[in-house]
Amino acid sequence: MRRKTFLAMALLASMVLAPAAWAGLVSKTYEFRSDVFLEIGAVTSDGLRLDNVRFQMPSATAVRTAAEATVTVSITNTSDTAKRVGMGIALFDDGGRMVGVVAGGTKLMPLKPGNQKTYKLIFEHVYVEAPRATTFQISVESKP
Repeated sequence: MRRKTFLAMALLASMVLAPAAWAGLVSKTYEFRSDVFLEIGAVTSDGLRLDNVRFQMPSATAVRTAAEATVTVSITNTSDTAKRVGMGIALFDDGGRMVGVVAGGTKLMPLKPGNQKTYKLIFEHVYVEAPRATTFQISVESKP
């Protein structure tokens, strides 16, 4: 009975810890600024470097159907193996409310070693209050 319990615990631990063995993750909070390249430089444990982020928010006078709230994110693969990229960004106002959210990443081909790619993400559903953001949290991870 003890042996079965030990094996079950070992299996559970390996399932919980397995993603950490292959996936690199960086997740940090920064001050929000629009229309400026924000140099980041954070690197995942397996070599994806978050180079910079640039938010572009529509003006208050823009026609809603023509204006888009977007963010461009530049990532470099500093490792010696190709990586698929996943990322998520949440914007928060000074009261801590989430006022914008977007996610994206690799669609087809992985990011080759030594290459940089710039991803353009569009805030599609939660963005009306996005220009009021004061901070943002970004998470970048590699995927198998």
